[in-house]
Amino acid sequence: MQQILTRLLELAPKLVCLNLFQFPDPIAVLELRDAPEFESEWMRVHLLLSERDKLSPHSTEVSETIHAVEEAAFKAVYSATKATDFTEFAPLVSDDFSLFAHAIARDFNDPWLNGLFRSYLNGKFPVGNISCVDVSIPILLKVKA
Repeated sequence: MQQILTRLLELAPKLVCLNLFQFPDPIAVLELRDAPEFESEWMRVHLLLSERDKLSPHSTEVSETIHAVEEAAFKAVYSATKATDFTEFAPLVSDDFSLFAHAIARDFNDPWLNGLFRSYLNGKFPVGNISCVDVSIPILLKVKA
């Protein structure tokens, strides 16, 4: 599991390049993240993972790696978007990558979350309806290798 988390950490900055955030109307894109079809699924997965974390906290090593994944994603997006003065994507992407890392650490497989991750693999910022994917994030990471 730690090896897969490390792979996510290595890949995160590569998945969040500037091209991912070039939209004619970035505010409209952000609003799509607040749409019920996206937000309700994101919160569902977040709550499931949070409950598991409360029941069984991560080891220090895993917690540090999860934090490093979140930070790497945030910094990569912030760096890619700071020239546009529109850095609002950074915390959203960081939160997404936090979900991915927590899911890997918990061996948690969710088709919607897998689809969210696949959006990044396909070079698309995920919004709106996310297509569910049966293939788990660790397997998707190996395919990307």
